[in-house]
Amino acid sequence: MADDVHGNAEWREFDKRIHFAFPDRDFVELADDDPYFHSVFDISERPQVPGEAHLREGCKNCGDGGRGAHWRAIKDDKGRIVIAVSHNSDLGDAWEFADSPYYPEKESALAIQIAVNDVIYAMTH
Repeated sequence: MADDVHGNAEWREFDKRIHFAFPDRDFVELADDDPYFHSVFDISERPQVPGEAHLREGCKNCGDGGRGAHWRAIKDDKGRIVIAVSHNSDLGDAWEFADSPYYPEKESALAIQIAVNDVIYAMTH
């Protein structure tokens, strides 16, 4: 699970480096009905999860494509996720600041649900 990749420039760099390991695979946007979002929790709403330092703006690198959540993955030949990416979100910050009264509970709850789904998906698919 990759996280904290924001905007077009960071995405291009991340994509370039992942392709050293997976040169013949491309990222796909995950569909709403992908099992990744329904392993334990049924996650139907996937808002952008801003990092703690970017709560006011709602995104990092806003002027360079950093606005709007993308949930992408590289899949194997059987359609199983090998790498999941929360592009334009910072789930790690949502976990880290889950107990902060200033960090939005909705985003922390979503980030924790994604983490649980990620682990269970990896163990069962």
